[in-house]
Amino acid sequence: MALAPPPTDGIGDTARALAHESRQRLLALLRERDGGMDASELAVGVDLHVNTVRSHLAVLEDAGLVTRATEARTAPGRPRVLFSPTDPPIDGAAHSGYRLMAEMLASHLVASAADPAAAAEEVGRRWGQHLTPAPRPFTTPDAADARATLVDLLDRVGFAPEAVADPVPARSDGALTLELRRCPFAEVAREYPEVACSLHLGLMRGALERTGGGVTVTDLLHPAPGRCTARLAPLPHPADPHDTTPETIP
Repeated sequence: MALAPPPTDGIGDTARALAHESRQRLLALLRERDGGMDASELAVGVDLHVNTVRSHLAVLEDAGLVTRATEARTAPGRPRVLFSPTDPPIDGAAHSGYRLMAEMLASHLVASAADPAAAAEEVGRRWGQHLTPAPRPFTTPDAADARATLVDLLDRVGFAPEAVADPVPARSDGALTLELRRCPFAEVAREYPEVACSLHLGLMRGALERTGGGVTVTDLLHPAPGRCTARLAPLPHPADPHDTTPETIP
């Protein structure tokens, strides 16, 4: 069952494009060369298959980080498609400014909120709902729809999510484990983990609430710096108020 398309506000496009190491290498190589390079040259330069390079270039192009142009030539043969970078290197001062703003807001939350973690989770939940498309009318999303929508949001924001095998193979509750290989909040999380991690948790839970499908995040673990693992599982079914079956007392 297809959901409505995600918002097309471009949020996280750059972060998503730069979340993958191979795309960072491609962009760095393009910046080193004048005049552009074609996919075959780039494949040699980064030691990847040319089809893999084309896939990465498409992501970089969608994010506005590279542009393509057809080579002007007078000799016989098919002209090459050349790729060139379109953005300057990330401005260190601007990056530091955003980091400082995030730290200021996080420190204020820690100092002013009775429960900073709960307050941060609620902020994340509201934004998760805002950034997630509503289901189409007259449709009922299932757990697979909810999970796919969450993965898409996390990918757009820059978490580089990857579904991994559940550590309990015999589990039958429909659980899914997501490994988030990059944390956009990593710098703030080092100083204010209760705020950054709770914001992240709320973002996921809000997105799943917006989508429906009866799925939530039950656990958020941190196996390594800058990485975390989220476990998704179905929401417990509420008790049926019309169930008149007498309780069995041992």
